[in-house]
Amino acid sequence: MDFASTTPLPRSALSHSHNFIPRLLAPCQSKSIAPCEFALFARRYPISRMKTVGVIRHANLLILIERYKSLADLNVALGLVRTDAPLSQIKNQNKTSRGKPKMMGATLARRIEKALKLGDGWRDNDHSPPTYRQQRIDQAVKAMEKMAPWQFDQAIKIIDTLAEPKSKNGTDDA
Repeated sequence: MDFASTTPLPRSALSHSHNFIPRLLAPCQSKSIAPCEFALFARRYPISRMKTVGVIRHANLLILIERYKSLADLNVALGLVRTDAPLSQIKNQNKTSRGKPKMMGATLARRIEKALKLGDGWRDNDHSPPTYRQQRIDQAVKAMEKMAPWQFDQAIKIIDTLAEPKSKNGTDDA
């Protein structure tokens, strides 16, 4: 039985059962339990929309501009003329002839990485500082990684209970 293809029970029916963890993990008995736990967790709490490579490269350009204090200084560090326009156009997301914002291509991204000795792929990976919410989520994940299995199960039950939607009349009664 493939775990990913099983239809999850409604949250309320699943979490009110006394033996929901064994039933939930039954398909994982022949496999490692960790991937099943994380697959279940990911299905219940989806990660927010992923950023495109264009958005990541734009954010990383802003980080580099901040690191070099100005766009002109970044141009100089790259061996360009201080007033060179391409990075400014990408930063300001000027429109192309097709009406779309100007984006940084792979060739320019690799040239910047090489010139600034950033390492291959640096421009394509998100280096934005995490939000406060993401820092708290990371903190919770680290704490859960240290928990005993029974504590982990209890933490998941608590999260499931808190994540259940409220009824329309604003009470917890169904």
